[in-house]
Amino acid sequence: MKFENAVTRIAKILANVSVALLAIMLFLGVTDVLGRYLFNRPVTGTLEIFEILLPGIVLLSLAYTQLNKAHIRVELLFNRFSSRLQATAVPG
Repeated sequence: MKFENAVTRIAKILANVSVALLAIMLFLGVTDVLGRYLFNRPVTGTLEIFEILLPGIVLLSLAYTQLNKAHIRVELLFNRFSSRLQATAVPG
């Protein structure tokens, strides 16, 4: 029980770090767009910083997702299929 509490606490901390990284990414993106279009001076290195932050956001949030017995699904195209086709694609 003690181990489970420690793992839960660590997973929640990592999820919060992931949220903080996402907030940094959001503010950097807004600053870059505003700088680009209002002042004609974008933030240098934004793409490279995004490339570093994105894997951190995904990987640090996976432990929390697993803890909640959830999973990540991308349904952008899947929801547009007919219900018959969706039923054949879903296992079980």
